[in-house]
Amino acid sequence: IHSESKDIHIGLEPSGFTLRDFGLGIPAELQARTFDRNAVGVSGTEKGTGIGLVLVKRLCDHFGWVLSVDTTPGQGTMFHVDFGH
Repeated sequence: IHSESKDIHIGLEPSGFTLRDFGLGIPAELQARTFDRNAVGVSGTEKGTGIGLVLVKRLCDHFGWVLSVDTTPGQGTMFHVDFGH
């Protein structure tokens, strides 16, 4: 989660959870690579390695959870994990 404001909202539900930031969002040209290894943003300030979301996606796949992303460039990104119970 990248958020210049440092605000992150976490929502807990019986069937999963959501994480939302209020950062730059994921540009349209990078959205297809969101869960690719070594994919990082384009703001120039990223210090990550691009492995975090890959690991989250693998865990979700392993446990049969559904991981989805909703992003709006310039407004932020929300990830939702549905446990499917």
